[in-house]
Amino acid sequence: MDKLKLWQKREVNYMRDNYSKMSTKDIAIKLARPIGSVYDFAFKEGLIKNSKLAKEISSANGKQQANAWSKKQEGILTTNFIKGLSFKELAVLIGKSWQSCQKKAKKIGLSKYMKVNIKREEG
Repeated sequence: MDKLKLWQKREVNYMRDNYSKMSTKDIAIKLARPIGSVYDFAFKEGLIKNSKLAKEISSANGKQQANAWSKKQEGILTTNFIKGLSFKELAVLIGKSWQSCQKKAKKIGLSKYMKVNIKREEG
C-alpha cells in the first residue's frame, strides 16, 4: 500500500472553509484525495455538513441517497474484508469512509472471526 499522504496547510484550510458547504465528493476531487480520506479527516477534525446541503446532496439527481451502497461496493467490501484488509484500506478502495465500511460490514454480517476461520480452512 502507498504511503499515507500528509495533509498540507492549504488543504486543511480548504477543508475547514468548505466542508460544511460542499459535497465531500467535490472536495475529494478538488484536493485529489480519496473520498474516504476526506471523510476520515472531517471526522477527526469534528467538521460537519450544513443539514440543508446534506439533504440536497441526498436528493440530487433523483438518487435515493448519496451514500447508498451498490452491489458492486458490497462485493468489494466482502471479498477484501475476508482477505484481511483494514477498514481504512477498504475505505480507500471503495471510496467511502472507514466508519461507513465498518457499519456496512456489521450490517451484512461480516466479523473478524470470519477472517480467522477462513484462514484456518485455507491453511
